[in-house]
Amino acid sequence: MFDKTGTLTKEEPSVVDVIPAKSYDKKEVIRTAAIAEVGSRHPIGEAIVNYAKKLKIKIPKASKYETVAGKGGG
Repeated sequence: MFDKTGTLTKEEPSVVDVIPAKSYDKKEVIRTAAIAEVGSRHPIGEAIVNYAKKLKIKIPKASKYETVAGKGGG
């Protein structure tokens, strides 16, 4: 798909890389984000979960999860 500036994009977002702050472990940042998004149907949330799975990071299911439209991730 082309946007109004002529940039070609895929129809689905994907995570390319994660660069955490120095004091944080990269896999732990990805794992934490994936836990927050694992029940999400939002394309960006799904991209985060797919990236974690690609890296074979275990994602435990959240015991309580609620989706609130328009309020951001998780």
